[in-house]
Formats: sequence, structure tokens, C-alpha cells
Amino acid sequence: MMELYFGKQIDENKIILDQDESNHLINVKRYRNGESVFVTDGEGHLFTTSFEKIEKKNCLLNIIEQIKHEKNSFSLHVAIAPTKSIERIEWFLEKATETGIDEISFLRCRHSERKDIKLDRLNRIVISAMKQSIKTFLPKLNPIVDFNTFIAANISNIKLICSMGAEKNKHFKNTYIAGKNLVALIGPEGDFHPDELQFALQNDFLLTSLGNSRLRTETAALTVCTLLNFINSQ
Repeated sequence: MMELYFGKQIDENKIILDQDESNHLINVKRYRNGESVFVTDGEGHLFTTSFEKIEKKNCLLNIIEQIKHEKNSFSLHVAIAPTKSIERIEWFLEKATETGIDEISFLRCRHSERKDIKLDRLNRIVISAMKQSIKTFLPKLNPIVDFNTFIAANISNIKLICSMGAEKNKHFKNTYIAGKNLVALIGPEGDFHPDELQFALQNDFLLTSLGNSRLRTETAALTVCTLLNFINSQ
């Protein structure tokens, strides 16, 4: 079974792994000089490399072959109000990366239970999920911003705001068009404030529903990922 590592290409022939990746390669998997290692840079490249040496706690690898994967014709950007329990957001990031997502933003909303978020650990979770699912594109994580700031700045083919107040005929499958880039907003527990909904609608977002069930924030966000990828697979 292929094991994938995350590294940085430093020239045409070399890739370097950071300390964490290097430690796993050498001390856990016990790779030795000349052995083959599969690496991605998170930008669509899959490298076949050979282990060369350790340099200041970093592994240096020789590039033997590289394949460039093409991105999907559509993109998914989910903007989500982070939950009080950060473990639930971590779960979402892991599963969304495995399922397929391009970008994640965090929203500071009126009803938000968490107003700030640290990206270091979340980035590590996304990298780990990318490697585990053998993907070569790393989703982009953005710092938390105020709801209105995000709304005013965002441009996309289709912009949806998921709300429990949406009419039944406004289900996601009826509001998203296959092949189009999507920005989807997921609110905090208790939904968006009415003023936020109004502001989003004034800025060309469309109200949409994810069904009759009341979903947790992270479940709603993952449902968007699953539906979008399913629709685009047809």
C-alpha cells in the first residue's frame, strides 16, 4: 500500500521533508538510502523519489519521476462558524479533505460559540488527511474573519447559505449546478442571525436547505462536501 509524504521541492531534482515528516520516514518506517519514497507538494504533483540523506534533521530526496494531476473543473469553498468543541471542527477537516474540498474559511458570527481559532494544528490535520487519502492537492485554510467581511469580499459562480429556514424546494440538489465553483456558508449551532441571512441575500447568496433533519454544524458542512462531489460524479 502506498504511503505518501508531504514535502517541498527545492530545485528540479530535489525535495526536502520537514522534521516531522523526516522523523516518521527514518525512525518509524526506517527508510534507508536509495529506497523509494512517494511525496506530494500539495499542489497537484506526485513525486517518486529516492531517499538520499539527512540534512539538519530534514530528509533530502532525489526526484526520480513526477506526475502532475489536474484539478477538478469545479471548486468547493466552505465557510463555517467553528464549534465550541474544536475536536468537531478537526473531524470535519479530516473527513472533508478525504471527501474532496478546496478551501475552508472560518466565520465569526453573531451566534458563534468560538470567536478565535488557531490554524497550526488544523493545518497538520489537513496534511495528514491528504496523505492518508492519497490526494495531491492540499486544501487551503484561511484565518477566522467576521461574517460581514467574508460576505462582502467573496466572489464565486454559485454562493449558497445553508439555513434551517430555507424552503423545502430550495434543497442543495436544486440550487447547486454541476461543474460550477461553489462557496457554501455553514452557520453556528442555532443558525445564522436574521440580519446575517439578510446581508448574505443582499450580496447574491442563495438560501438553501440540506434536508429536514437538524444537523450539527460539522455534519452540515460535510453534507455539502458529499452532495457536491456526488452531483459532479454523475
